[in-house]
Amino acid sequence: MPEPPAAVRFSRRGWRDPRLVIGLVLVAASVLLGARMLAEADDTVEVWTAAHDLQAGQTLSGEDLVATRVRFADADRLGLYLPVADGVPEGVLRAPAASGALLPRAALGADAVEQTEVAVWAPAIAVPPSVGPGARVDVWVTGEGARDAEAVLRGVRVVAAPGADATLAASTERQVVLALGPDDAAQVGTVLAAAQAGQVAITRAG
Repeated sequence: MPEPPAAVRFSRRGWRDPRLVIGLVLVAASVLLGARMLAEADDTVEVWTAAHDLQAGQTLSGEDLVATRVRFADADRLGLYLPVADGVPEGVLRAPAASGALLPRAALGADAVEQTEVAVWAPAIAVPPSVGPGARVDVWVTGEGARDAEAVLRGVRVVAAPGADATLAASTERQVVLALGPDDAAQVGTVLAAAQAGQVAITRAG
């Protein structure tokens, strides 16, 4: 009878097996790449933005704010805004902010800004149609001659600007309500007198 063939035994591959080393390298690279991607995805910070249009002189509350995640290309710029981590800011808004706008620290003050609201009116053709709440305007007083015009107010904020059909004289005049600071309040008499005489023109400052 012929002798049976010898049994073949499979030996275990050691840790020096090239395929095992390549597998470990691939796993390590995947872990590092995943960790880097997660770190980049979380490279954001929560800051406060306006929940709706905010007016200057308004005292902020939690209902006026929304936490929004943003990423700053320059980390130093974070210090210019109000991070959510510091809590709800307390104070008075010194400048208007549109809905969704980031709120800078410089726009928040401890005390309300003293302002005087004054309603002026001008011929409808002397007021740009784009003038509306929040716009900055210059107010000019015109004289009898074509060359007699003086800007008595510069860069003042519009609080309200009803349409021509809702103003005092329907389609011929338009009313504009302005917020004047302490430096501009002295011009109220001049502006009102000129408005009464029909010698006011308003230009948009930006």
